[in-house]
Amino acid sequence: MSDSEQSIKVLNELLEKLSIATPENRTEVAVEVASFVNGNIIEHDAPEHFFNGLFKAIKDKKTAANALETICHIASKSDLSPSVEPFIVTAVPAISEQTGSKDKAVQELASKALIALVNAVNPVAVKALLPHLNTALSTTNKWQEKVAVLAAVAELVDAAKEQVALRMPELIPVLSEAMWDTKKEVKNAATATMTKATETVDNKDIDRFIPK
Repeated sequence: MSDSEQSIKVLNELLEKLSIATPENRTEVAVEVASFVNGNIIEHDAPEHFFNGLFKAIKDKKTAANALETICHIASKSDLSPSVEPFIVTAVPAISEQTGSKDKAVQELASKALIALVNAVNPVAVKALLPHLNTALSTTNKWQEKVAVLAAVAELVDAAKEQVALRMPELIPVLSEAMWDTKKEVKNAATATMTKATETVDNKDIDRFIPK
């Protein structure tokens, strides 16, 4: 059995273990999975295979909480593997969607996962990450998701200030639209995020967007 086949075998076993984890042992299993995924897996098809399964689990009501807890641990600022990072970034749409879940536990874990993710990825990945957040913010009808995404954007400003500054032309219109949301929670979060984001650049052209 090749190293890749062995890795896939272990990852399949871990996915199975994750699918039946209970709230009591969820964290323990999530840590075990994260440790293996962020370990020295040389073959690219191993993590790709795993993340395809994990993305399905995020979208499944029965396994969403377990999968999101795992994302929280994989997206560790100190342990996130560079080879895993691209897969984590592509999970953002599925994670964002679950921040609007009717299940409060899933909703909270999804929000936690988004914050962990934006803090863990390399700042250079902002150009791949931010479009996912912008799309989620501008297309969802769920105010909880909007608030969670705005919180993630605010965290991203702190984590990758210079990179976010370069993406301001695409970020400002989305934040500006959210500032006019009918939901007070969204409006307040968008205003706070806009204020923080616009502090990243010194450009008179964006002064009119800054809330007074």
